Amino acid sequence: MIYVTNEDKPGFIGHFASLLGDARINIATVPSRPQQTGRRRHRTGRGRRGAVPADLLAKVQALPQVKQAKALAF
Repeated sequence: MIYVTNEDKPGFIGHFASLLGDARINIATVPSRPQQTGRRRHRTGRGRRGAVPADLLAKVQALPQVKQAKALAF
């Protein structure tokens, strides 16, 4: 799971999603409100589970709108 805080500007979601897609990582949930967190049991699509690759996290952190990006593990 990647936790990101970002500036609300056009283009961010597209750039972020492209990085994840290029890394073959599924986007299962995108919370639209702060109280929406976690993963739903009825996950759609197929993705990779496990640690976020360091190179992917670095690319996300390098996006101009990103204030912070952290890999989370539960």
